[in-house]
Amino acid sequence: MKRIHLPRRHRATPVAGIALSLVALLAASFGNAAAGTGLASVQDLRPAIDEIARPYVEPSGWLFGRKPKLVGMVVGIVRDGERAVFGYGTTDHESGQPPNEDTVFEIGSISKTFTGVLLAEAVRRGEVRLEDPAAGYLPADVAKKAAREPAITLLDLATHTSGLPRVPANLDPKDLDDPFADFDERALWKFVAKRGLKRRDEAKYEYSNLGMGMLGYLLARSTPGGPKGWDALVTERVLLPLGMSDTGVEWSADQEARRATPYHKWGKRDRIWSFAALQGAGALHSTAADMLTWAEVNLGHGAGDLAEAVRASHEPHFRMADRLQSGLAWVVAEPEEIGETVIWHNGGTGGYSSHLALLPGSDLGVVVLANTSSELVDRAAQEIVKEILRIGKETS
Repeated sequence: MKRIHLPRRHRATPVAGIALSLVALLAASFGNAAAGTGLASVQDLRPAIDEIARPYVEPSGWLFGRKPKLVGMVVGIVRDGERAVFGYGTTDHESGQPPNEDTVFEIGSISKTFTGVLLAEAVRRGEVRLEDPAAGYLPADVAKKAAREPAITLLDLATHTSGLPRVPANLDPKDLDDPFADFDERALWKFVAKRGLKRRDEAKYEYSNLGMGMLGYLLARSTPGGPKGWDALVTERVLLPLGMSDTGVEWSADQEARRATPYHKWGKRDRIWSFAALQGAGALHSTAADMLTWAEVNLGHGAGDLAEAVRASHEPHFRMADRLQSGLAWVVAEPEEIGETVIWHNGGTGGYSSHLALLPGSDLGVVVLANTSSELVDRAAQEIVKEILRIGKETS
């Protein structure tokens, strides 16, 4: 088997580690005061966001010691229904065109939050239960081989407590630059039949792209009317109802024309990724405009029939660490020093990085998308959230 080197953002440790650093960053910045949002307009934030964002994309080259710059980055902010989008750097080294609200990026593991909402919606419709064994939604012959006790449940998959590995042991891509493209349902069946779907006796948070991708696959199989793909399910139940026309798995010609060129963090041009059986783990692309719609929906605005499922996806189910819990895919942080909850997720593929943070108590959402695979996006997002809260506190 080939040795596979996935971007760090597809490994097991970053989510918990970044979550803890976000809690520490926000707590250190605000003491015991709750955050305020006293700005007259989010457009007033432009000078402050410029000061934070520009050093990440300036051609001076290096930040924070050994970390290289981002090629391009777009920052989206929504507060009390008002939006602002600011672009930095370029969509491509050659074009010099800055990204904007309609530039298309892969969002990687933020796709998992859509899978979390799909699970909550399936529960609301009575199609599944959180405590259902995952093996029960596999084909009968595969389920017979995979069933174990204690059984991995749908909730275990959604909260990264199943004990399944980060990626399947039989992931053996023909193309290392597109590692999930040929991991199809037969490869998934082969893995679960051999490994079995037995849960650890003691639950432990272990980030698993395999587990969340499997959850999306099982949800798509369980829908009334027969099995369908995750891409069809998320389009039918989430994207179309919310009007998120620039978010999806397949690329239209227009979206390809607006796509930011992907780059590896060391500057090499990279490739877009494709997914077969594990689409629910990271297959979506989107824009800042659409991601602000997703932020508003998750802040309680415009969700329509999905409102109950969205709220349910935020409910904590497993405590990862002090003041840090796992919802249905979402990370739920509770920094007591700022007096409100932060709900977030990040993502990354071979040439893209993303971060979405929600502060329901301030009716504030922040999204950062970049066409470079780099942990710098998480740092930029954390600094931006911190600065918005600081300004809000001073002006309230």
